[in-house]
Amino acid sequence: MSSHPSPSVSVWPENSPSSGLTFFTSLSPSITIAAAVLLVSLYLLPSITGTSFDLFGRRPRDKDGNSIPNGPLGLPIVGSFPFLTRYPELTLDYWYKKFGPLYSMWLGNQLFVVFIPKDTVVVMNTWSMHYDETRHPNPDKFDPERYINDSTNNTESANLADPYERDHWMFGLGRRICPGIIVAEREIWLSISRMIWAFNMVEIPSEPIDLKEYDGLSGRSPVPFRIKLVPRHENVAKVLGV
Repeated sequence: MSSHPSPSVSVWPENSPSSGLTFFTSLSPSITIAAAVLLVSLYLLPSITGTSFDLFGRRPRDKDGNSIPNGPLGLPIVGSFPFLTRYPELTLDYWYKKFGPLYSMWLGNQLFVVFIPKDTVVVMNTWSMHYDETRHPNPDKFDPERYINDSTNNTESANLADPYERDHWMFGLGRRICPGIIVAEREIWLSISRMIWAFNMVEIPSEPIDLKEYDGLSGRSPVPFRIKLVPRHENVAKVLGV
């Protein structure tokens, strides 16, 4: 279920029209990869799926006390789902923490006593930052509550004066930070929220998935995988037009 063949392939229905795919995924490879990572995580880690699915099942009210309509969730009510609101940060922190964005030096640069030559590839040391036990006592755990008390979005967090208050560093930092961070954050949330609104993720017994496997490229995409998507309610077919 992706506009790109690499991250993932899903099976529901068997001959679903391509027009419905953009309901869930972005045309941006990096955002599609993040959504694919979340799909794998929700499917493989049942301890966290119940939290999100229960929140959706109760159809909570929005910030003004109005009932959430029976349809895909939009950005104005994102705050009604605190666990889901933090899933983009949690996904980026969990999956990409091994290494960070790659930067190429256009010009040579003197950094303190070290001279970095032109065309040098610089890798952010996100491993040390994401595995810092002062930030996360159990960094390898995919814990929905990790960011539950963090009210900042990615852009606000990136501008915090105290680096230890940052959510993650996967959009980069300083002058080379991703200029599309605002769009990416919203697209990731929209993709994730709609996937959870629409489907339960079910295992294909003959096709096990290993979270430790990835494509080995800089995007750190999961290897191609398939899961069965079971519609959660009748509105899914109506919205997708299938």
